[in-house]
Amino acid sequence: MAFQGLLFRVSNSLNNCRFLLNTRIPQLNQVSGVKQHVVKALQELKVPEKPKRPLTPYFKFVQERRESIIKQYPDWKVTQVSVQCAADWKALDKSTKSKYEERYKTDIEQYAKKYSEYMNSLTPEQKEALENYKHEVKQAKVRRERKKKIRETGKPKRPVGAYMLYVMEQAKLPSNANKSYVTLLGQLKDTWAEMPEGEKAKYLQETAKAKQQYEEDLKNWELKMMEEGNLDVVRNSTLTGKSPKPRKSK
Repeated sequence: MAFQGLLFRVSNSLNNCRFLLNTRIPQLNQVSGVKQHVVKALQELKVPEKPKRPLTPYFKFVQERRESIIKQYPDWKVTQVSVQCAADWKALDKSTKSKYEERYKTDIEQYAKKYSEYMNSLTPEQKEALENYKHEVKQAKVRRERKKKIRETGKPKRPVGAYMLYVMEQAKLPSNANKSYVTLLGQLKDTWAEMPEGEKAKYLQETAKAKQQYEEDLKNWELKMMEEGNLDVVRNSTLTGKSPKPRKSK
């Protein structure tokens, strides 16, 4: 049980690694997946920085301890440093832990006062923009976790379209060896548009065959996900029994 508790604390440490490394408020940093119009609203309204929430006793200890551990063991990975920090905190005497706890009580009281003053200084528009941002940050996290689950559960990848198949084929030619796909996509657009339907047929047929296989694989994957209770990665159309809207293909 003690070892499991240590692992749990290490897990929390890793999850909060970003918080330890950068304690500035979210709206002044890049948060993965946050919609730009939400961030833009904060910038346009010039929403000021929030007061920094103080670190808890444990994470304050980690912040102070990790630098000396890294100096002592420069080749250690983040996980190893985190494990050592957790072990050092567990071994810390009660008197020293109490000092961290007392300091935190003082810091959190000061933070509460500053935060109240900060919120009172905001206009209604700024408060609304800030709430929208906080909501969007949570939604972005949900989307990231969903994408991660999709990758980890092996969701079938959608096949490329007929035009992309043609571009991929052309990319293999010696004359195009030094050209990127982005370049070829632009250069070959007119050639593809003017290509006789007879020449396009093989690419279209290959795409249709790949799409049929993809739909079958996706159906089986979604059935498996529903059986395992992973409904959040299954399309709404599958859950409701309604046919999904057809995607436009080139």
